Amino acid sequence: MAFEKLNNKKDRKIGSSVIKVISENSKLTKKDLLDKVSKLVEEEEVGQGRISLVVSKLEDDEIEVEKRRGKRGYKYKLTEEGHKYIYKGQMKKMIQI
Repeated sequence: MAFEKLNNKKDRKIGSSVIKVISENSKLTKKDLLDKVSKLVEEEEVGQGRISLVVSKLEDDEIEVEKRRGKRGYKYKLTEEGHKYIYKGQMKKMIQI
């Protein structure tokens, strides 16, 4: 299973290891997916402050990524449905990447 190696806490930050695992199950390349996720994060109006992405939920067919800034958080769910989709926040706004 491609997601097994992300179960360790040290691997839960989104980075090359997470992107690699996502891209293994997608037609997108690692660079494409990293660019798309980075662009989405940059477009969020979160003001100044440290922003980190952490994997908060792992299942066989989906990864949920949470962007944190202080006590506020923005959640994204990446699922495999032929293409990758990100579900943004509680409104479940679907963005195809």
